Amino acid sequence: MKTIGALGGGGSSFILRALDKYNYRPLFGMFNTYTTKVRLEKHPALIGLYERLLGMIGCYSPTLKVLKRPDVFWTDLGFHKAGTYEPNSETIEDDLCGQRDYIISTRLTRSAGLEIAEADISTDSLKSLVKSYFDRLDAIERENDFTIVLISCHWSEYGIFKELDVETIYLIRDPFNSVISHSKESRHRRDYLKRGLENINTPSWINTYLEGPIHYWLNFARTALEHKNAVIVRYNRFAEDWKKVEGLPDISSEFVYSENDVAEILTPDSIEYIHEKTKDLCRELGLETEKYLRR
Repeated sequence: MKTIGALGGGGSSFILRALDKYNYRPLFGMFNTYTTKVRLEKHPALIGLYERLLGMIGCYSPTLKVLKRPDVFWTDLGFHKAGTYEPNSETIEDDLCGQRDYIISTRLTRSAGLEIAEADISTDSLKSLVKSYFDRLDAIERENDFTIVLISCHWSEYGIFKELDVETIYLIRDPFNSVISHSKESRHRRDYLKRGLENINTPSWINTYLEGPIHYWLNFARTALEHKNAVIVRYNRFAEDWKKVEGLPDISSEFVYSENDVAEILTPDSIEYIHEKTKDLCRELGLETEKYLRR
């Protein structure tokens, strides 16, 4: 089993698609079978049938089972009204049951259709919940001829993988481009607006990404550096760093580096604000951010 931590706006969608696509082969050398699979994600019950049909004609081989962020429960306001993980809150017991139920109810879309039951998931604490989930995935993997790849955001941000000493690949993008990409209209701008935030060029909006509750870039970066059992893959050095990853396909040739127009989107005050909060971590990670101050 492989575990990847990646924040929204930081390359998580690329990782997810590139690894998931690895299982699919073109039909007659031309028809993109994976594109159809993506369309079927709106009808998850059909995906299993589609994969079986493709397998019969040699166009699908389940080498990897890619799990799509089963931990987003904590910021999915449709399921978790508070929208934040508070381990000492009065509602934590109910919250943990909610996370368990979320994993089970979304297993077709987020856990690659793997068989996971309520009895498999502990709700004693978030740490025990994640460990029991991993134990179930390990058992499934031992019974099958595929590798499970968990794409996670919040669990890795909270530091749970570090606590469990899980070998983790941390994909990290600089905070300027991360917060901009995540805040786009086509991405998650609505999630900020739902929380009463109005403008990306405000400390409250920026902190919601850097400190939580939407994402925890600061804790994610700090955890990656402190986690002894970690591989850090930097967005700006993806091809170079992905070579350190063992047991997964080389997807570096599919990666296309891109930057947002930081100086056009963020005001000088916002750039300075982000820089001051993240400069030490960025320097330690080798993320090139000083250039944004000079524009």
